[in-house]
Parts: sequence; C-alpha cells; structure tokens
Amino acid sequence: MATVSEGFAKYCPNVVVTENASKADYVLEAWKSQGLWHLALLNKDGDLLMATHFSHSLNDHFKSACRKINAKAAQLNF
Repeated sequence: MATVSEGFAKYCPNVVVTENASKADYVLEAWKSQGLWHLALLNKDGDLLMATHFSHSLNDHFKSACRKINAKAAQLNF
C-alpha cells in the first residue's frame, strides 16, 4: 500500500488512494511474477481499463495508470 500511495502521490497527485473499495472509483491490482511487475486498472464495475507488464521501474506503471485515470476524468468533465 505504501509503494502504491507513493507512486500515485508522485505521478498523479489528484488521485486519493484508499483501501475502502466501496469508496473507490477504480481498483488497482498489482503483482510481481518472474521479476516483472504487472498492474491491472479496473473500474468499479470490474471492467479492465488497462494492464501493464513492464520489466523496468514501477514508475512506468504509475504513469500509465495516471494517464488512464486522468483521461477518464476528462471525459466525465466535458
């Protein structure tokens, strides 16, 4: 949780990270397998919005997730 909070604070400061799923607009699943980090961003209905599988820094995952979240927010605020 701390790593996720730090990543979003750095790359997406408009995102509030919570462990309370009932308050969340998005769900982020993260796991490490065979040295690679994988992230899946889902909306609250469980629809997959994006998935990453970068072998390098976890920062790239946060940047990608933030771009997707901000793009969705911009669509809602037209």
